[in-house]
Amino acid sequence: MSTATENQQVTPINSMELAYETFLHCRFPGSATELYLDLLIRTFDQLRLNDSLIIELPDSWLQSVGSYTKKEIKIDPTDDGVRVSSLPPKGQQLLSLIELGAKELQRLWSLDAIIAVRSLGYTLHPIPNFVRSSEMFNAKLFLFSFRVAAFCWTELSQEAQQALCDIVGAHRDKVEKMHNKEGFSIDIFGYSRKH
Repeated sequence: MSTATENQQVTPINSMELAYETFLHCRFPGSATELYLDLLIRTFDQLRLNDSLIIELPDSWLQSVGSYTKKEIKIDPTDDGVRVSSLPPKGQQLLSLIELGAKELQRLWSLDAIIAVRSLGYTLHPIPNFVRSSEMFNAKLFLFSFRVAAFCWTELSQEAQQALCDIVGAHRDKVEKMHNKEGFSIDIFGYSRKH
């Protein structure tokens, strides 16, 4: 396993645990949300470079995360992890959704689109758990989470919309027509009752 940078103290981490923790932070955003998103996006650069879900990150990168998260994402240094290149096609698709989702959340955060950040964070938070065991992913069960993202559909980029549709086997043009219909989109955080 190669290090992210030379001559720095590094910590081996589970990138999927970091993704999970990041998406949880997006569900309930606060001052650290932007830092988590930035760290996750930088982690994906290392993940692709090292072809492993277990990667070493400079300790300086991990200063932005809390002690609980550090404990959750640290791994046993002898764990070689899963090779990214050995993931089945569905695992690769889920991994790509996580990467795209992190970038989309960062974009939405920069626009101060908090409702969209919360909804998309909710939608994405279970995905990291399925990357290693993609055969357990059930698109029909994920439809609930998909409908949570549909609540902020117009704020999502077309690329994010398409990636979410691909995961559940939906046609984006049909979702475009349905996302505003009563009973389709799910306002899980109760924003529509606040107007």
